[in-house]
Amino acid sequence: MNKDNKRVSEVSEVSGVSKEFTKNHPSPQRGEGAFVGGAVQMRVRGSILPLKNFSPFTFHFSQQTFRHAERRIDLRDSASQDEILKQVQNDVKDGKSAKKSAFTLAEVLITLGIIGVVAAITMPVMITNYQKHKTVTQLKKFYSILNQAMKLSEAENGEYVNWQAIDDIGISNYYRIYWKPYLKSAKLCTSPSDCGYTSIKPFYDLNGNVHGHDITGSGSRITMILGDGTLLQIMAKPGNAGGYMTVDLNGAKQPNKLGRDVFFFIRTANGQIVPYGYPNGECNGSGVYCAAKIMHDGWKISKDYPW
Repeated sequence: MNKDNKRVSEVSEVSGVSKEFTKNHPSPQRGEGAFVGGAVQMRVRGSILPLKNFSPFTFHFSQQTFRHAERRIDLRDSASQDEILKQVQNDVKDGKSAKKSAFTLAEVLITLGIIGVVAAITMPVMITNYQKHKTVTQLKKFYSILNQAMKLSEAENGEYVNWQAIDDIGISNYYRIYWKPYLKSAKLCTSPSDCGYTSIKPFYDLNGNVHGHDITGSGSRITMILGDGTLLQIMAKPGNAGGYMTVDLNGAKQPNKLGRDVFFFIRTANGQIVPYGYPNGECNGSGVYCAAKIMHDGWKISKDYPW
């Protein structure tokens, strides 16, 4: 009879109960472990190894445990049995520890709740900071575009204090000669609807009141929409310094509020364009000096800015 096919019978005591295990096994290629008949046993290379002091549950041994079988350890040797038993006990212990390290449903819900509270507190601040940064970036860009267009026009048409008046040549000609060639994709607006607005007075001051500024309709004002959707209105005062310039950074889109997306500039005697009220302007009252404060503070919206 083949040695691997012989009848093996052993007696094991588990929790004080004696059990007899009889197995015919034709030389398995790997070790196996299971709970059978109230006792835990391990079968390797046709031999049954009773394992003591285990709770009655079905389990699987790790690959590290089965390496003993690959080395053909004599499982009838007490030292080998103790070695296998110790390894299996360690494997089971490690498995229990891994279960203890997992998060419970309550812990997960509490963590998600904390994340939600933190997000609710920080998100509005992050959004506000982003809006401020975007506003300053657009305002500074527009300031640069205005001054560049002004200088290009003066280079071809002479100093602006000598430009012809709108009353003399009309809005269309004033726009066509002095501004259109130097502002990309500009479109002239002769009515609020041409610019996408529903009212001739679409702006609000810092207090939320309607500001008395007309965007079209006056004979001394020329209003246009630029290629990027920015509204530009120029008060065409000939012969001297002055002439307000109104800008709505996002056109007819909300909030249409002074100090938020609507700002005022003015032309100086030396041909420059600066924020209205600069360098001493403060962003208060109606809000016409808010661009001056942003520029004075180093092109940023400070903490004392009435956002």
